[in-house]
Amino acid sequence: MRRSASARFLAGAAGLVMVASLGFPVPASLHLPTSRPLPLADVQGSVDYLTRAYGIDTSEALRRLELQRTHGQLLDLLESQNTYVDSWIDQDHGGFLVIVSTDPSALAAALPDVPDRAHIRVVDAGSEQAHPSTVAVPVQRWDPKASNLAGA
Repeated sequence: MRRSASARFLAGAAGLVMVASLGFPVPASLHLPTSRPLPLADVQGSVDYLTRAYGIDTSEALRRLELQRTHGQLLDLLESQNTYVDSWIDQDHGGFLVIVSTDPSALAAALPDVPDRAHIRVVDAGSEQAHPSTVAVPVQRWDPKASNLAGA
């Protein structure tokens, strides 16, 4: 029995939607390229801002900037996951990278080798932690040619 052209189209479209919604599986472990530490001279303006705005010392400001760089490196990998919802650096509450996911345990399990893992929180999209209580600092992709980190 032959199906009509519209029935074949609907079946094909449904298949495409199903495949597109599957996304990529969460990798067993995410590995980022090793990079040299940020030279203070290259990020002095961002360090000055962070130390003034958050009352932290230079080493903590550099740690937060390194975490911002890590976040920028993770964005493509995170955005390819069908469980990824959003992410930001919560400067007001200790400089943590907050990653919101619909399956936080699977995504968190892929992060053990990510630098500064102790300052990365993966939270459930339905939790209160998934909604920043203050304005989050937008994170932009790391540009190694830039003399400073954008957005900081």
